[in-house]
Amino acid sequence: MSGEKTGFAYSDEILLPALSDAATAARAIARSGASAGVPVRQCSGAVPKLYAPLDPLASLEDAAKVKLLETVETEAKRADPRVTQVMASALRCSGSHSGGAQRRWAGADVRPLVRLNVTVIVEANGRRETGSHARRARELPVFS
Repeated sequence: MSGEKTGFAYSDEILLPALSDAATAARAIARSGASAGVPVRQCSGAVPKLYAPLDPLASLEDAAKVKLLETVETEAKRADPRVTQVMASALRCSGSHSGGAQRRWAGADVRPLVRLNVTVIVEANGRRETGSHARRARELPVFS
């Protein structure tokens, strides 16, 4: 930050030289403002691909998706006999599997993310309660 100006920069590499370059770029942006050019450090080599450009949910057969949801229901009911109903859904989080619009660039950002939502209803002694939990993962199966 420099006065009311803030500069932002990032690095895909968690290495001291790359992080130092990002800090230098952020400092230069904050000091110079939008009108000045700031040198950009090029990657030291090929950037490793962390994820395949696939939609994780589309890569599973429907039968495997149903099996996953059935397993969630079975495990919830096995964990507590008071569980009377289990509602589960798996979805691909919007915006996290990107890359299509960015293909005009040299690289694309592919970060698949799947979220599994589970809500349970438990009943005991004439009282009904609900609870829910969500878990996210970059690969399927979501739970091991």
